Amino acid sequence: MFVGETTVMIILAYMPNSPVWSEALFDSAMLVVLLFPVLYFFIFRPFVHQIDYLKKAEQAVRESEARFKQIFEGSPIGIAAYDNDGRLLKSNQAYLDIFGISDDTEIKCLNLFELPNITDDIIGKIRTGNMVRFEAAFDFEKAENLKCFKSEKSAVLHLDFIISPLGRQMPDSLLGYLLQVRDISEKKLMERQLIRSEKLASLGFLISGTAHEINNPNNFISFNVPILREYFLEIIPMLDDYAKDHPDIEISGMPYEDFRKDIFNLLDNLEHGSSRISQIVSGLKEFVRVQDEIALVEIDLNQVISGAISICRNKINNAVKSFDVNIPPKLPLIKSDPKIVEQVLVNLLINATQAADKKDSWIKLKVTVGSSLSDHLTIEVSDNGSGMNEETIKKIFDPFFTTKSPGKGTGLGLSISHNLIEQIGGRIEVESEPDRGSTFKLILNK
Repeated sequence: MFVGETTVMIILAYMPNSPVWSEALFDSAMLVVLLFPVLYFFIFRPFVHQIDYLKKAEQAVRESEARFKQIFEGSPIGIAAYDNDGRLLKSNQAYLDIFGISDDTEIKCLNLFELPNITDDIIGKIRTGNMVRFEAAFDFEKAENLKCFKSEKSAVLHLDFIISPLGRQMPDSLLGYLLQVRDISEKKLMERQLIRSEKLASLGFLISGTAHEINNPNNFISFNVPILREYFLEIIPMLDDYAKDHPDIEISGMPYEDFRKDIFNLLDNLEHGSSRISQIVSGLKEFVRVQDEIALVEIDLNQVISGAISICRNKINNAVKSFDVNIPPKLPLIKSDPKIVEQVLVNLLINATQAADKKDSWIKLKVTVGSSLSDHLTIEVSDNGSGMNEETIKKIFDPFFTTKSPGKGTGLGLSISHNLIEQIGGRIEVESEPDRGSTFKLILNK
């Protein structure tokens, strides 16, 4: 401004005398002309650039916030921010879904440090700014801390937690904590199924070896009992003659006639027991044998059903008070796969035993045959156990769905059975009522 005014005064000094108003007007005009480049390049233009920069920065912040919000809300991982005292600040929808609630105002009653499985050791680590990762099982029905809000969850969930510092206000002061949580229940279930599958594979191998070891001594019994019977048949006539002369003779505290009958009863029992062992061992070996392909052949259903019953007879007798089997004496031959029918029938019988929950529990197996060639042959397995409601019936053939307590069921038996029966052209139907029992109908083509 000073330089511009000085320059104008010098120019006016060399100009002829003019009226005052003319000089003032010239002075102003020249000052504007001289100062405009300075004002434009050093004041106005930087000011415009600064405003433009601030606008772009503000737009970038808005876009960044929108992207962050989209990532935060759309993340499949549950994310929640807590302040330094463990109070919930913000959570995404995935976090609410894991805990079975619709509004984060409900879960605000649960402090971060009150979460189940948050031990004093974990609290000490996160308070010092360390990241902590751990897995925990959450039982929404038993965990007292989870009852401060109303959750739709009623099962046990396996969750994976990561707790990390949210930021620092000062080197020794945290702003809060960021909690990330994933539902790994299905992963844990798959791991257990894999372990169980490996155990079953090993069990099948062991059963084959054990069956062979059992058969060896059983062969001695089955081979020697007929010889022993022949020996007794040779000796009995001599004993009979001796008993005629000594009518009061007793052997092992029994009258001779009772002793004579008991000997042959014992031999019959030995033969029956040996035959029974052979049937059970044979049934186990056939049941665990891997089947490469499905082959439909004419089968004797009586024989298949007998094999299935022999496999699980002991479990049935221990679980229920009565087991009734109603099979027509002459069943028609049907084209099917005997291994599949036996496997499915074993599964249905075992399920029936596991549903037993009464003192007078019973299981009934019934076979019905249609009168015409177009009819089907039906095997019914009924029980008076716990039963199921309609919602449960809709899910029983889904993989990994089970109503059994942990360790007693995998949720795969009925799913596999359903798929196997469909492969041989049959189907499974279910009728059930809670507390009144269930009936599973295995329907096979004639």
